[in-house]
Amino acid sequence: MTRVMAIVIATYQRPDGLGRLLDSIVKTAKPAGWHLTVIVVDNDEENSAAPTLTAFESSLDLVSIVEPTQGIPFARNAGTQAALGANAERIVFIDDDERVESDWLLELTLAHEQFGAPITMGCVLTEFEETPPAWAEESGAFQRRIFANGTALDFAITANVMVDSEILRGNERPFDESLRYSGGSDLQLFAELRASGNKIVYASKAVAHELFPASKVNVTWLTRRQYRRGLNRSTTLRQLDASAARVAKRVVAGCVSIGRGASRYFAGKVLGRPLLHLDGRLQVAYGWGMLAGLAGVKYQEYRTVHGS
Repeated sequence: MTRVMAIVIATYQRPDGLGRLLDSIVKTAKPAGWHLTVIVVDNDEENSAAPTLTAFESSLDLVSIVEPTQGIPFARNAGTQAALGANAERIVFIDDDERVESDWLLELTLAHEQFGAPITMGCVLTEFEETPPAWAEESGAFQRRIFANGTALDFAITANVMVDSEILRGNERPFDESLRYSGGSDLQLFAELRASGNKIVYASKAVAHELFPASKVNVTWLTRRQYRRGLNRSTTLRQLDASAARVAKRVVAGCVSIGRGASRYFAGKVLGRPLLHLDGRLQVAYGWGMLAGLAGVKYQEYRTVHGS
């Protein structure tokens, strides 16, 4: 009997990126014994993704959904509901600013079965839309962390992840819709699932490439991202375990990040070492984000669309 696997893509006014991703999914090898359904949730009430989807109707089993309520978690929840409604045994989440390699789905499936975890997160490599300034590559600041194959993780995100649908049943709107513009609803969901005993492992050979448009390749955007990461991390803590001990520990961690970052920031400035200066700036931003998240601050990063 053929099993169903659903790939869920949330998109918003990014037709070129969506087309690039769908084209790479067409070309990626499919695991034997699985029927693949691709669910695209357009978070634009005008359904601007429609022309792009039309071009792939003959090459993919496409399900198109329009989610008019603005915000990433609304789109992710609509896609999750559709996947569960299609009786998908596994759900794969991937972002519309990525493309996948030719063996991506095979490797993700292999790792999922080999390590036996209900959540398997693949590798995401950085790719620049235009030739970046030297510091952007030399600093490594745009590259997500890479782990050894099979590493147990304490987090996951929807950038490249496979999930057993059974752990989502009974909660068909699992992404926190109060985080509609701030981001972090995926981080929070997977933290909750892990806290419930669901293991997360890393699949180093299941590779997706994240495309950075020129509008993101600057120190200001990078600083905002680090601030948001720190904020989202603490927001998740507040939702899961706001005990006095955990909050105190996070306050200390935030202050340490700020102090260490400040020393590197000024040392880099004095010594004429721009990468050290940048690293310090990012550590300070991350620390302030951790403290802001504990205070309940919201940051609406996703009101702005980068790339096409």
